[in-house]
Amino acid sequence: ALATIGALEFNEGDCEAALRTLREYLDRYPDTSWTWVAWIRTGQCEEAAGNTNAAIDAFRRAANAGPDARPAQVRGHAYAGRVFESMGEVASARDEYARALGAWDNRFGRAYSTYVRVPANPHDPFSLGPDTAEVAKAWLVDRGARLTRALTTPGGDLLAQARALLERGEFETAEVAARRFLSEHPASVLAAEGRYALHLARLERALALANVERPGHDR
Repeated sequence: ALATIGALEFNEGDCEAALRTLREYLDRYPDTSWTWVAWIRTGQCEEAAGNTNAAIDAFRRAANAGPDARPAQVRGHAYAGRVFESMGEVASARDEYARALGAWDNRFGRAYSTYVRVPANPHDPFSLGPDTAEVAKAWLVDRGARLTRALTTPGGDLLAQARALLERGEFETAEVAARRFLSEHPASVLAAEGRYALHLARLERALALANVERPGHDR
């Protein structure tokens, strides 16, 4: 019953209530076949609330569900990596992605997900956007290579952070990271990519300001 209630609250977007229920579940049932899902949902709610350290802890707990729970390991490490990347902790992110890739079991397919969808239009909750929780094997390979390159390039961690923030829709903070990268490393071999990230962040912010469906939009 607790698991069902927690899942319903999460699916309805009520993370405050879901966290209370999930924490009670985890306290009472710390070792069930659904425990790792509860930790994943806890991490996703903590991440949505901006509690990055708590989110990483929850995702890592999910990943430690056991050697037979490969889907838990993959998703737990991949989600933790995404949070680290948005924080600019690129080495930690790369390591988490490597752990996720190392735990991959092809019997579960080429992509894993815990199916989190957000409305494509925030004012139309029935218009579903992409699955933001999907982790594809090819994505992990490409991401690991990109972060390795970033770590061997001065300032690459800032650019990686800007990119990650863009993907999360955090355009203002992405712009700050991109500007800092270009200011501190104007002659970098990644400068063109930095300019692209900066322009994209500015464009997305402008589109958000001009969105007529957003309360208080700026014509």
